[in-house]
Amino acid sequence: MVLRAPVILAVAVLLSLASCAIVGDCSYEELARVMSPDGVVDAVWIQGNCGATTDYSLHLFVVPAKTPFSGATGLFDLKFSQLNADHVSGLRVEWPEPQLLSIAYSEARIFHFSNVWSAREVHDFRYVVELRLDPQSHTFSVPYAKRHW
Repeated sequence: MVLRAPVILAVAVLLSLASCAIVGDCSYEELARVMSPDGVVDAVWIQGNCGATTDYSLHLFVVPAKTPFSGATGLFDLKFSQLNADHVSGLRVEWPEPQLLSIAYSEARIFHFSNVWSAREVHDFRYVVELRLDPQSHTFSVPYAKRHW
């Protein structure tokens, strides 16, 4: 009987860890791709779905032109995304000129943004892209429900 409690505790811990691993799985799909005017790089939007209890996430990547998306690995590893957000509406991405990417949106909750990109794979870091955020609202761009609890 003395050993029974530790065995039950160990099984409970293992089941808990297993359920966390299952819940932690996310799926990703390419939503849109816009090639730069000079054809050197693509801006690629990836949507993440981590289950029913979370919102869809959006991740923007700049990658060498025509780099295929095959999951959140390699150049599409989430640590390389230029922008991470959710609750995005009115999204418009365009290249006003080569090496300048404009990201317009009506609403978004942005968790991470970097305004510059370069990579060894594109001219050994000498091709630099500037990214600009362009919120379309003159007041708040974070959705009302995410500003008021």
